[in-house]
Amino acid sequence: MNNNQKAPSRVYIPREMEESIGDIKKEKFFEDAQNKHIYLLALSIGFKNNTKSKFEKRHEFVRLGTFNEKEKALIKSIAISDYGGLEILSNKKEVYEISEKYAATGLKVLKEKVLTSSLGSYEKTIEAELIRNYDEIEKEIDII
Repeated sequence: MNNNQKAPSRVYIPREMEESIGDIKKEKFFEDAQNKHIYLLALSIGFKNNTKSKFEKRHEFVRLGTFNEKEKALIKSIAISDYGGLEILSNKKEVYEISEKYAATGLKVLKEKVLTSSLGSYEKTIEAELIRNYDEIEKEIDII
Protein backbone atom coordinates (compact mmCIF):
# COMPACT_ATOMS: atom_id res chain seq x y z
CA MET A 1 0.00 0.00 0.00
CA ASN A 2 1.45 3.35 -1.03
CA ASN A 3 1.53 5.70 1.97
CA ASN A 4 2.25 8.76 -0.15
CA GLN A 5 -1.18 8.95 -1.78
CA LYS A 6 -3.00 12.16 -1.06
CA ALA A 7 -6.75 12.45 -1.19
CA PRO A 8 -8.24 13.62 -4.46
CA SER A 9 -10.02 16.96 -4.44
CA ARG A 10 -13.29 15.57 -5.85
CA VAL A 11 -15.31 12.42 -6.30
CA TYR A 12 -16.48 11.46 -9.76
CA ILE A 13 -19.45 9.75 -11.35
CA PRO A 14 -19.78 8.20 -14.80
CA ARG A 15 -20.13 10.94 -17.40
CA GLU A 16 -23.21 9.26 -18.86
CA MET A 17 -25.02 9.73 -15.51
CA GLU A 18 -24.63 13.53 -15.59
CA GLU A 19 -27.96 14.12 -17.36
CA SER A 20 -29.73 11.56 -15.17
CA ILE A 21 -28.69 13.48 -12.06
CA GLY A 22 -30.56 16.50 -13.41
CA ASP A 23 -33.64 14.33 -13.99
CA ILE A 24 -33.40 12.85 -10.50
CA LYS A 25 -33.12 16.32 -8.94
CA LYS A 26 -36.35 17.34 -10.67
CA GLU A 27 -38.24 14.78 -8.57
CA LYS A 28 -39.91 16.27 -5.49
CA PHE A 29 -38.11 13.88 -3.11
CA PHE A 30 -34.71 15.17 -4.32
CA GLU A 31 -35.48 18.80 -5.11
CA ASP A 32 -33.53 20.13 -2.10
CA ALA A 33 -30.81 17.46 -2.23
CA GLN A 34 -27.22 18.53 -2.70
CA ASN A 35 -24.96 16.46 -4.94
CA LYS A 36 -23.23 15.05 -1.87
CA HIS A 37 -26.54 13.67 -0.60
CA ILE A 38 -27.27 11.96 -3.90
CA TYR A 39 -23.69 10.62 -3.98
CA LEU A 40 -23.92 9.19 -0.46
CA LEU A 41 -27.30 7.62 -1.17
CA ALA A 42 -25.96 6.08 -4.38
CA LEU A 43 -22.84 4.89 -2.54
CA SER A 44 -25.00 3.23 0.10
CA ILE A 45 -27.20 1.56 -2.52
CA GLY A 46 -24.19 0.23 -4.43
CA PHE A 47 -22.57 -1.04 -1.23
CA LYS A 48 -25.81 -2.62 -0.01
CA ASN A 49 -26.08 -4.42 -3.36
CA ASN A 50 -22.40 -5.39 -3.06
CA THR A 51 -21.78 -4.27 -6.64
CA LYS A 52 -19.16 -1.90 -8.02
CA SER A 53 -19.10 -0.51 -11.55
CA LYS A 54 -15.97 0.65 -13.31
CA PHE A 55 -16.17 3.61 -15.63
CA GLU A 56 -13.76 5.35 -17.97
CA LYS A 57 -15.33 8.71 -18.76
CA ARG A 58 -15.96 10.62 -15.59
CA HIS A 59 -17.68 13.76 -14.43
CA GLU A 60 -16.63 15.82 -11.40
CA PHE A 61 -19.52 15.56 -9.00
CA VAL A 62 -18.67 16.59 -5.42
CA ARG A 63 -15.73 18.44 -3.92
CA LEU A 64 -14.37 16.45 -0.98
CA GLY A 65 -14.44 19.60 1.14
CA THR A 66 -18.24 19.54 1.11
CA PHE A 67 -18.36 16.21 2.98
CA ASN A 68 -18.42 16.55 6.75
CA GLU A 69 -16.34 14.26 8.98
CA LYS A 70 -19.15 11.72 9.49
CA GLU A 71 -19.72 11.49 5.74
CA LYS A 72 -15.99 11.00 5.13
CA ALA A 73 -16.00 8.32 7.85
CA LEU A 74 -18.81 6.52 6.01
CA ILE A 75 -16.80 6.57 2.79
CA LYS A 76 -13.71 5.28 4.62
CA SER A 77 -15.72 2.58 6.41
CA ILE A 78 -17.02 1.25 3.12
CA ALA A 79 -13.48 1.19 1.72
CA ILE A 80 -12.23 -0.70 4.80
CA SER A 81 -15.02 -3.23 4.46
CA ASP A 82 -14.42 -3.64 0.73
CA TYR A 83 -10.65 -3.97 1.08
CA GLY A 84 -10.81 -6.12 4.19
CA GLY A 85 -8.51 -4.09 6.40
CA LEU A 86 -7.39 -0.73 7.68
CA GLU A 87 -4.37 -0.68 5.36
CA ILE A 88 -6.56 0.86 2.65
CA LEU A 89 -6.65 4.11 4.61
CA SER A 90 -3.02 4.76 3.69
CA ASN A 91 -4.08 5.05 0.03
CA LYS A 92 -6.60 7.88 0.03
CA LYS A 93 -6.95 7.84 -3.74
CA GLU A 94 -8.04 4.19 -3.66
CA VAL A 95 -10.47 4.87 -0.78
CA TYR A 96 -12.36 7.35 -2.94
CA GLU A 97 -12.09 5.23 -6.09
CA ILE A 98 -13.82 2.38 -4.23
CA SER A 99 -16.60 4.76 -3.20
CA GLU A 100 -16.95 6.02 -6.78
CA LYS A 101 -17.40 2.46 -8.11
CA TYR A 102 -20.12 1.69 -5.57
CA ALA A 103 -21.77 5.07 -6.21
CA ALA A 104 -21.74 4.39 -9.97
CA THR A 105 -23.78 1.24 -9.38
CA GLY A 106 -26.05 3.01 -6.93
CA LEU A 107 -26.72 5.83 -9.39
CA LYS A 108 -27.87 3.33 -11.99
CA VAL A 109 -30.23 1.73 -9.48
CA LEU A 110 -31.42 5.12 -8.26
CA LYS A 111 -32.07 6.30 -11.81
CA GLU A 112 -34.06 3.15 -12.55
CA LYS A 113 -36.13 3.40 -9.37
CA VAL A 114 -36.77 7.13 -9.43
CA LEU A 115 -37.39 7.69 -13.11
CA THR A 116 -39.56 4.61 -13.68
CA SER A 117 -41.67 4.83 -10.49
CA SER A 118 -45.15 6.25 -10.52
CA LEU A 119 -45.69 9.60 -8.82
CA GLY A 120 -45.11 9.39 -5.07
CA SER A 121 -44.29 5.69 -4.98
CA TYR A 122 -40.53 6.17 -4.90
CA GLU A 123 -40.71 8.18 -1.68
CA LYS A 124 -42.56 5.33 0.03
CA THR A 125 -40.17 2.74 -1.38
CA ILE A 126 -37.04 4.60 -0.29
CA GLU A 127 -38.50 5.30 3.16
CA ALA A 128 -39.29 1.61 3.67
CA GLU A 129 -35.83 0.65 2.39
CA LEU A 130 -34.08 3.11 4.71
CA ILE A 131 -36.03 1.87 7.73
CA ARG A 132 -35.25 -1.76 6.82
CA ASN A 133 -31.54 -0.96 6.36
CA TYR A 134 -31.44 0.95 9.65
CA ASP A 135 -33.03 -1.99 11.47
CA GLU A 136 -30.50 -4.41 9.95
CA ILE A 137 -27.57 -2.20 10.95
CA GLU A 138 -28.97 -1.77 14.45
CA LYS A 139 -29.19 -5.57 14.83
CA GLU A 140 -25.60 -5.97 13.62
CA ILE A 141 -24.40 -3.40 16.14
CA ASP A 142 -26.27 -5.19 18.95
CA ILE A 143 -24.47 -8.43 18.00
CA ILE A 144 -21.07 -6.74 18.26
